[in-house]
Amino acid sequence: MKRPFILFFNLLICVLSTVAQTDTTTPSLLSERLKSQVLVIGHRGGFDSNYPENSLALFDFTTNNGTNPMIGLEIDIRKSATGSLYLMHDPTVNRTTNGTGDITQLQDTYLNGLQLKDSKGQSTGQKIPLFSDLLKRYQNKPVVLMLDIKGPIIEEVLHLVQQYEMEEQCLILTFTPENTQTALKHSKNAMISTLITSEKDFQALAAYNEHFTRMAAYIRKDIDPQLLKVLIESKITILTDVLEIDKQPFIPHEVTFYQDVLRKNKVAILVTDFPQFVSKHLQGQ
Repeated sequence: MKRPFILFFNLLICVLSTVAQTDTTTPSLLSERLKSQVLVIGHRGGFDSNYPENSLALFDFTTNNGTNPMIGLEIDIRKSATGSLYLMHDPTVNRTTNGTGDITQLQDTYLNGLQLKDSKGQSTGQKIPLFSDLLKRYQNKPVVLMLDIKGPIIEEVLHLVQQYEMEEQCLILTFTPENTQTALKHSKNAMISTLITSEKDFQALAAYNEHFTRMAAYIRKDIDPQLLKVLIESKITILTDVLEIDKQPFIPHEVTFYQDVLRKNKVAILVTDFPQFVSKHLQGQ
């Protein structure tokens, strides 16, 4: 590692220590709770069952069967041609429904007539949920919603969250400095995560120090050890994923794998494809 890079981190540690002492921004309720317990989040709702991803049936299964005191749902939000917000991971409906086409080009009348497919590719009676359906379902319930907002619709999504008074239940994923700024501008109480993969990313994050108490650093498994050290010392909430969908066979890791990730990286928020399995074995972590 180059010497200027090391000097930058040493200086940044000092700066962030000062920020931690002087920042008077009220922390989000979620960030306060994460000081004492781990949050397990189901990727696309989780894959512990055969229910369709991003479906209300799957969300209910995950939230009803998770044993960790805090359970969360990672959901994907896209906008239809009509202007409605739907839960859909892919740009098209081809893989997860019995229909075809880019969701941004499809009208609600078409989307509402489609059926979601289960993990075996079979059509079910499940419809594509509207984002508002999800908010109504989990309003004032002990469920955290991690919002992966697809496209330039952050302001619209947050406006709907605010209508349901659910900012305290939400964690907003952002992967660029521009989206981070947009989320911070349009939300006063939601927790905001930003992807940290380099010195440049962390330098940009430090510029938002007035909101530092409700920020989370999303890290990858190959993060530079020195960068991880700085994040840990800065006291920021650390978020990572262990997406088993990238491995074969598509089954959970050994329990010790998840325990090691939490311990070595000081992770407070863990995103997994098997939230029921992980929450059961990490209970009390």
